[in-house]
Amino acid sequence: MDSAQELFATAVDREAAGDLRGAKALYGKVIETDDEEYAPAAAMRLARVLEGMGDLAGARSAYRIAADSGHPLHSGVAVRRLAGADARRHEAAAPTLLAPVANPDLYRRNAFRLSGLPVDATARDLRRRADQLRAAERLGAPVTMPTSSLPPVEAPDPAAVREALTLVRDPTRRIVEELFWFWEIRPSDAPDSGPALHDAAVLAHAQALDAGDGADPALWRRAYEHWAAVVEETECWQWLEQRVTQLADRRLTEQTIETMRAELPRAVLAPQADLAVRAAEAGAEDVARAHVEALRRSGFPVAVVTEALAAATKHLSARVRTACQNAERVTAADPEDGADAVDTLLDQVEPLLRALRLVLGATTSAYGAAADGLALSVNTCVIRFVNEGHDFEDAFEQLEEVLDIAVSAQVRAAIEPSFVAAGSNVLGELCQDAADRATALPEEGARIAAELIAELRPTLLAMAARADPENPLYRECMDGVALCVVNCLGSFHGATGDDETTLDGLDGALDIAVGDEARVSITQAIDVVRGGVDPPCWFCRAHNGKDAVYEVAVHGEVDQSEFPKVTWKTAAVAVPRCHSCRVAHERRDWLDSGWVSAPIPLLGVPLIAIGMVALFNADFEVPAVLFYLLVAIFLLFSVYGSLVNARQRRATARQARLNAALSGFPPIQQLDGLGWRLGARPPGL
Repeated sequence: MDSAQELFATAVDREAAGDLRGAKALYGKVIETDDEEYAPAAAMRLARVLEGMGDLAGARSAYRIAADSGHPLHSGVAVRRLAGADARRHEAAAPTLLAPVANPDLYRRNAFRLSGLPVDATARDLRRRADQLRAAERLGAPVTMPTSSLPPVEAPDPAAVREALTLVRDPTRRIVEELFWFWEIRPSDAPDSGPALHDAAVLAHAQALDAGDGADPALWRRAYEHWAAVVEETECWQWLEQRVTQLADRRLTEQTIETMRAELPRAVLAPQADLAVRAAEAGAEDVARAHVEALRRSGFPVAVVTEALAAATKHLSARVRTACQNAERVTAADPEDGADAVDTLLDQVEPLLRALRLVLGATTSAYGAAADGLALSVNTCVIRFVNEGHDFEDAFEQLEEVLDIAVSAQVRAAIEPSFVAAGSNVLGELCQDAADRATALPEEGARIAAELIAELRPTLLAMAARADPENPLYRECMDGVALCVVNCLGSFHGATGDDETTLDGLDGALDIAVGDEARVSITQAIDVVRGGVDPPCWFCRAHNGKDAVYEVAVHGEVDQSEFPKVTWKTAAVAVPRCHSCRVAHERRDWLDSGWVSAPIPLLGVPLIAIGMVALFNADFEVPAVLFYLLVAIFLLFSVYGSLVNARQRRATARQARLNAALSGFPPIQQLDGLGWRLGARPPGL
């Protein structure tokens, strides 16, 4: 069974996390242990939780348990709450009056601690102390300090003492300094009155702040328990009201005391919040976590703790905003320096965000605003320098980094298109280079494809982890990479016929493809290659396709930018074909042979011979014979032209059927998707 201390610590954690129901149940279990120390503390915290939940009857029952416990601190506070005393609500009031002292030097720079004067020092006491200071300065002697329960950490110099005396002469500042110094001559850890309770709070809090990062957590807890009781203790505030009356200055009123009472909770928490932020900025994460943990266990409401931490981190958020604005100005003025500006921005802001996340938590609005602001600023800068034609790789890496930093879904959705576009360009450049090398060295196509996949894997994994799978550009990008791999493997297979290596590469391409069309095409290519030593003929699907492989010429990457000069690239694709289909493809009939010119000698020689005989015969007129010859020649060439046209139509139809069959071959389909076409050269060239 967990001890009362462990249960209490867990309950505090639940309350700090906002799980009030869980905290309520655990506080009840602590009360059931009847532990002298933790049961009354649990009863007080349970009462405050129930008040926040609107269960006033339950809160009174919890206060009654604390009142009956006889605990020297919690019992008296609980009795006053039950009696209906005007207990101060724990408001998250900004310490405007207490702001000048609400920092880690709260007690180190206290005017009464430095001057050595008691809080009830008169004007005469101030003059006497000033005279002593002047005398010490004339003689060059050190400043003497009276005996104190909490002497200065370091002997103050005359300037510090003089400043302290000046502060005490200001009534408004003096009452604030009195609030954070001893009211009685000998403070005690066992308070038996309102002033004694206040002095115990000052003593514990000052000792904790003097120890700084090395303070015992129990000291922080005791200080906060005492201060929380001071806020509730009417006698303490009556004492301050009497001091206001004694000082008799019109600048001090009852409203001054009310303001101090409302601001006190956050002013008390502010120094340790500052220590937490300083440790986080310095990279001392364990120390920062310890300070934040102590604050969350302070006993003050979560809202007050959160406000104190938020106030301590405001300068971090401001520095993030300033850094973002500077980077945007740089990229707007000179996009060429955009990538460097973004790198500088990330280097500056990431430690600040880390400190914010450590102190505030990743779910707080302040951290979310800072993180989202950085992400949007980087996106703006990246768009500017990419639009000027600069490095997509830098853009991709920077956007990848801020996508992991961004908190809100809306900001991530705004950045994702830029991220996918940058990744697409990075992949496209690498794929184009790989395709060029595979075309030039087809026998190295498998190695080039494997190296391409290995090189692109980090980028592909980054995109798969951060991009919307339904993003059309993302799907097009992934499929384009897969088809480029297939293209390299097609060149390799056509040059080497290595089925096993080709299949390994195609399996890798299939893992990359996401679109149904690309996956179907790659699957078909795999099925073709898996025919192994005896792949089926692509045309008849019935016989061995390696007997008479059909080498198909394809062209692509046509460049007409320097017209009339046109350049292009040519590749060959091996299509499985059997002997029977080759014979069918090569079969020619009499129209495709020389017999198409047979009508000329068969018909033309007799007709022309007759015409020539008639031309020299006196019985025939010359015009009639010439007309006869022209008609005969016309008929001969008409017959010949019809036969030639018939042959061309049949050849065109035959080629169209063959091209249709070839277009369905998966590797050719992949090339077609990349802009390659059948034929060794572009049409018309």
